[in-house]
Amino acid sequence: MSTLKAGISGIRGIWNDSLTPVDVERAAWAVVLWIRESKLTPRITLGGDPRPSTATIKDILTKHLIASGIDILDVGTAPTPTIQFLTKKLQTGMGIAVTASHNPSEWNGWKLIRPDGLFFFPPEMKSWIGNWKKANRITSETEGTISLQAASQFLHVDRILELVDVGAIRARRLRVAVDCCNGAGSLLLPRLLATLGCDVIPIHTDPTKPFPRNPEPLPENLGALSHAVKFNHADIGFAQDADADRLAIVNNLGEPIGEEMTLALAV
Repeated sequence: MSTLKAGISGIRGIWNDSLTPVDVERAAWAVVLWIRESKLTPRITLGGDPRPSTATIKDILTKHLIASGIDILDVGTAPTPTIQFLTKKLQTGMGIAVTASHNPSEWNGWKLIRPDGLFFFPPEMKSWIGNWKKANRITSETEGTISLQAASQFLHVDRILELVDVGAIRARRLRVAVDCCNGAGSLLLPRLLATLGCDVIPIHTDPTKPFPRNPEPLPENLGALSHAVKFNHADIGFAQDADADRLAIVNNLGEPIGEEMTLALAV
């Protein structure tokens, strides 16, 4: 049975097994076709999580997109929500997040983002997948360009700070343990919390190292974070998956409270 998964959450598979360089080439051409048919700005926000195959996939996408006349704003290793934010902020035609989300490191894929920063809607994704399966090489008389925009990630932090009561949070002097799974949130999440005056206890926040656990932030994968919370008498613990679009919470007793509680508590 193929491990390739194609649906409303994007494309993902095991690299060089169910997901191949040819699949990535066809993805680039399907993106170009989508931009042309939808009359979108021929400029793309591109980023991804730090799993081993991401650089290769980005290189293939970049090569074929540029050859097809598409400009690329490469935001580097970045959380998927940050790539969504920057797609809208930088006014590009669409965004591509190279990631397999919570899947193990041998997996990879991509998520497609609309100009408004939202993921493709189900009918849009279904149509794009149809193009992807039959896409052929597309070229242009004029090549596109690539611009490195990694520093633009901090615009996302700035925007978050505009939306919360920074003074109230700083006054609490919270001690927060953070487990980013050495993933895409390893830089931005500790930076955001430090800016909010938190005493940050980082574990697994080096994106140059392998994932130290299963990236899915389920309770059974959060033993190191639970220990860090209890050992350091932290007020709370935060855990992310590889592309930092999921957040699980460990309470001050070191107990994972269930990922489904995150949004409810935020509200």
